[in-house]
Amino acid sequence: MIYFEGEHAKILYHEDQRLVEVTWKDAYSNEADYRLILTKALVAIKQYDAENWLSDVRQKKVFLDEERKWLENFIIPNACTNGIKKVAFVLNKNIFQQYKNDEKKRTFDHKEVALRIFDETSNAITWFNYSNN
Repeated sequence: MIYFEGEHAKILYHEDQRLVEVTWKDAYSNEADYRLILTKALVAIKQYDAENWLSDVRQKKVFLDEERKWLENFIIPNACTNGIKKVAFVLNKNIFQQYKNDEKKRTFDHKEVALRIFDETSNAITWFNYSNN
């Protein structure tokens, strides 16, 4: 079900998987739009008591440091407080490969959530459906 559709992103809710999915449509959005979209995703997480969150950022090629910090310090902790147990990010293949090869890759330090990075949405969906962590 489409929860929200805007110029830069679309938010879906998949009831059967208790999954909120954010798909970015383009490479650039300003910080206000970025925060608006992720705040709407957080509202959907609360409204539907979602356990899973998928963010497909393959089309969003620019991330400001402020955006990353706000995501890590506000959105993800609030999503976890509201019941999210699994978070998946889908990255384009070049960034995914860099992430896999980076020995210092960023990990999210929150005991109640499992975070995984994928290069295909279908792989993330499989993880949500069949994994325990």
